[in-house]
Amino acid sequence: MNFGKYSILTNKRHYLRDESNWWWEFKPITSADELRIVQFWNDGKDHTWVEAMWLELALSFGGTNIPADESKPVEEGGEPYILPSDNIDVRIEKLKEMPSRLVRELWDELGKVVQGWGPRKED
Repeated sequence: MNFGKYSILTNKRHYLRDESNWWWEFKPITSADELRIVQFWNDGKDHTWVEAMWLELALSFGGTNIPADESKPVEEGGEPYILPSDNIDVRIEKLKEMPSRLVRELWDELGKVVQGWGPRKED
């Protein structure tokens, strides 16, 4: 469905700082994704910013060429570490296994791509 000037039709690709051949894509965020974040914060549990980071990255995930096995690059037929077809829980579990510095880089970039997502900045 096309929503005219409201449509964001393509993923935004980010090339990693320390592995410049690897990229991570953020998909356009929908109102359903926004609702999932609101429900997360309002579910009566004490959530941390780290849990919010994982959820935001999992919801916004649009693809990557980060290889599941570094000896088998995706461009040469290897599998990506995370697939767009993975369900949200699998995505979150895979994000938990990633180095903190990498996840923070992705979350920082998400904040540049999606208004109101990513690390909270001081005004």
